[in-house]
Amino acid sequence: MNDHHGHSAGDVALRLTAMRLTMSAGRHAVVARLGGDEFVVLVPDPTPTLGEFADRLRRAVHNVDDDIAITVSIGASLPQMERSTSREVFDGTLAAADDALFTAKRNGRNRIALARPRIAESPN
Repeated sequence: MNDHHGHSAGDVALRLTAMRLTMSAGRHAVVARLGGDEFVVLVPDPTPTLGEFADRLRRAVHNVDDDIAITVSIGASLPQMERSTSREVFDGTLAAADDALFTAKRNGRNRIALARPRIAESPN
């Protein structure tokens, strides 16, 4: 966006995105900017399903009345509970969501992709 519309337009787009994510995610959600144009949304219970929650966020960011179209690709993941510490659960979940995000972008952008559940390794 900055390359085509300037930094002030990019700043406005980031603020609008943060506001729309916050309003759409619900009162128990935490919305944080990771850096650049990447945000993370943490919720205790994505309702009604993870996919529907993610798509609600995606639709909330895009407003056809905006002078400059803002779209978002979303990678979503449920907690990766095979980890042993809360930090490892968070890091694993974020990594899974990030992998899904790259899938969404690769599949055409302005869409969602859900992380695939990890299959636990069987003991030998």
